Amino acid sequence: MPWRLTHADKNVPEPDRPIGAVWAAQYNGESGYLVMLPGGDVWHTRQFKWDRARNCLTDQRWAVTMPGGDPLRMTVSPSIDVKDGWHGWIKDGVISDA
Repeated sequence: MPWRLTHADKNVPEPDRPIGAVWAAQYNGESGYLVMLPGGDVWHTRQFKWDRARNCLTDQRWAVTMPGGDPLRMTVSPSIDVKDGWHGWIKDGVISDA
């Protein structure tokens, strides 16, 4: 099922935010955005990739584009593969399963 990215309601606690909620946040001192993913995983645009084969973090990050700086039009490459969790895409503001 696809989900559209939407601005997070700051009055809703993070764990209760819907799939596709996006909000500005710091990650290890770097500015970026958090995205609520299917399965309740929260992903940051500056997060390092997870290597399932080696069961460890890599030193690589996802390529994230936001036309006009709009996080609701975010595209992420390659697919997001959360450790022990969801695997899928964010393309032009739409989250979809891999």
